Amino acid sequence: MNHIALALAQAESDWHVNVGEHDRKPGSRIDQMFIASGWNRFGVPKGAHDKIPDWCGMAVCSWLLAAGMNPGFNTSFLHTFNVEAFFTYGKQKNVNPGRLDRVVTLPTGDMDIATWHKADRQPRRWTDRGGIASAVGSASSAPSVFAPGDVLLIDWAGANDADHIAMVRHWDPATKVLTCIEGNRTGKGPDGKTRRDAVVVCTYDLNKPAVLRQMYGVGRLSPLDFTTHPVRPK
Repeated sequence: MNHIALALAQAESDWHVNVGEHDRKPGSRIDQMFIASGWNRFGVPKGAHDKIPDWCGMAVCSWLLAAGMNPGFNTSFLHTFNVEAFFTYGKQKNVNPGRLDRVVTLPTGDMDIATWHKADRQPRRWTDRGGIASAVGSASSAPSVFAPGDVLLIDWAGANDADHIAMVRHWDPATKVLTCIEGNRTGKGPDGKTRRDAVVVCTYDLNKPAVLRQMYGVGRLSPLDFTTHPVRPK
């Protein structure tokens, strides 16, 4: 099983067992997500009335970590700006720049991560809103615009500011329906019933212009992101 299949398998498992804010016990899956993503060492806030920070990126991060993603990249999924900066190697706007690792230590010495990926011809891929719209509208390029395991940023208001982080589950270029698996969201459980503040599955009909405009950008990891070489900020 490859890395992306492993990530999706963990996501599907969390979906089936109903991971969500209803379970704040120490050691619960949502607790593990908060710790693994580097949010804090105490995990999810435990008090019944404690506000829980948005954890959609923490969920995606935990699925990628379960698949073997370098743990040094965990904090690159805490905010939508961090995600965009991760997939563009820091070219796009960011918050908390220290969350973005730029240097990898290889047996031959330190190297800029973007240079390493480019030299190995395995760069990360980022498709912005315009690229998504163009690909969805073109029969020839639509099949490759989304792939399972891609990390999707969603802009609910279409205001050029991403609000949510999800993982692509399935893309049908014929019907232009996108299915994602997401944390910190209202959507469907395996039984078809609606869940809130949980790991859920949601569908997006990209035939609808208003829905297509919500697709802020989508990133695809490099296979080299699934290595254990030490990484650090530049």
